[in-house]
Amino acid sequence: MAVTRISTINANAVGLVINAGPCRVSAIHIDAALAGVSANSFVMLYDQTAAPTTGTDTPAFVHLVETAATRGLKGREKVIFPGGGRRFATGVGLGVTTTFNGATGVGATGPTSIDVFWEP
Repeated sequence: MAVTRISTINANAVGLVINAGPCRVSAIHIDAALAGVSANSFVMLYDQTAAPTTGTDTPAFVHLVETAATRGLKGREKVIFPGGGRRFATGVGLGVTTTFNGATGVGATGPTSIDVFWEP
């Protein structure tokens, strides 16, 4: 199993390629910012081989990361996909924005890091 860690969340919502081939994602660990966050973040996975264009490409999976005021001070959120994981037929891209399928980057208000656990 491979783990891709994104420790610098892009402020201008540029998508990233996690894997450029078919694979199965078994989990995502999201380290959420604990203080000073005034907006929700949306972590999106895309079924494609190229870096996604947030706000234009359609995500295959979206996870809401609420502000600390709403969710409390739990720092890590874990998304576990049952049944061995979620299949991505062509590849996996990742984007993080302030709105569902939006194009505005989160910058300092977003997660501090994201780990994507995947295997071919």
